[in-house]
Amino acid sequence: MHSYSRYALSAAWRFNLAQGLVALSTGPGAGASNLLSGFVVQIFGYTIGFMTLVAIALGGLIFLALLMPETKPEESLRLEPPQGDISTAKPA
Repeated sequence: MHSYSRYALSAAWRFNLAQGLVALSTGPGAGASNLLSGFVVQIFGYTIGFMTLVAIALGGLIFLALLMPETKPEESLRLEPPQGDISTAKPA
């Protein structure tokens, strides 16, 4: 087996594992969301139940924004002006 094939299999295995872990966390999260909001709605009403889910979603968004690293290389983040004279460019 070539080393490229070994790398491709290794990368596919890691991707499949990550996809499985995401799916594994999605199911219990959806169930826990309904369970929590059901209890909150029973005790405090629909408005507070909805606001509780909004607070949890915002917490997840903040967590993602602060802790998820940028994956693009620094060079691709900069916008470069077009090269050459754009008035003579042919339309596609």
